[in-house]
Amino acid sequence: MENQKDRRLRFLSGALVFALVLSGCKNNGTEPQVEPVLEEDAAYAVAGALSEGGGGAAEQMGDAVSLAGSGGLQAEPSYLDGQFRVMGNATIDTSYDAVTGWWTATVVRSKTSLDGNYVAQISRVYQYQFLNSSGVPQRRYIVGSDTAYSIHFIIVSGTGYHRTPFRVHRLDSLHGDWMVTNTHTAVVTINGSYYRAGSDTLTTRETVRTHNNTLTMTFTDVRKARPAAGGGISGTISGNYTATITFTGPELYRERSVNKDFTIVLDGDNADIHVGGRMFPFGWRLGAHR
Repeated sequence: MENQKDRRLRFLSGALVFALVLSGCKNNGTEPQVEPVLEEDAAYAVAGALSEGGGGAAEQMGDAVSLAGSGGLQAEPSYLDGQFRVMGNATIDTSYDAVTGWWTATVVRSKTSLDGNYVAQISRVYQYQFLNSSGVPQRRYIVGSDTAYSIHFIIVSGTGYHRTPFRVHRLDSLHGDWMVTNTHTAVVTINGSYYRAGSDTLTTRETVRTHNNTLTMTFTDVRKARPAAGGGISGTISGNYTATITFTGPELYRERSVNKDFTIVLDGDNADIHVGGRMFPFGWRLGAHR
């Protein structure tokens, strides 16, 4: 017959097995939570690559829109005004090739918020060509009574640095090729390709991780209003984000590489970033979560 000691050992063994099974179930239950954090990190990097304040695609869109006006390309873009309490300096050098009808512009900008929490240093080389209603190049946006109806806008290269309390971005490579149409109206339309490569170091959730990344975007009928019309953006940008990841401190997820398609839905000042079936709400002006 089974004595009391045997029964106790059998009970303890069963309890131990149950505890192990329960622990395994809990661990399995938490594993799906890893993916949202990884996708949120990807969304943060995409938002930064878009942000006007960080020298992202929205900044270059603003430059393209400024060309569609009598004032031309401005050394200081709109975000250097008092709205965001930032200060900085900027320079722009341009040259024109009368044979090809192409302008080349080199733009250097730096800015620091008054509280020191936001810093950006950027360098860009652009080429652009004004085209009249017949698609023929003309020297300036307005020549006589003929206003350019479109602008072929190429981002030749770019480097930069951007720091916020949560993200440090280093841009190593930049290229874009856009056809900007409806430049004779209050809202221009942008179609074309965009590419960035660099690194994003994110400091959230009490840990630090760096994404060495490349990012591509395709602009499909993206509409950008002039500042006088509110400056909003509407339309859809699709793209792909790839990165290799290193952690300094606690690890939030197991993955050390990521390859994600994304979609950005733009409406006014909002940029809803869709990654992996989830939506992350950002604003494109500062690239901040809203």
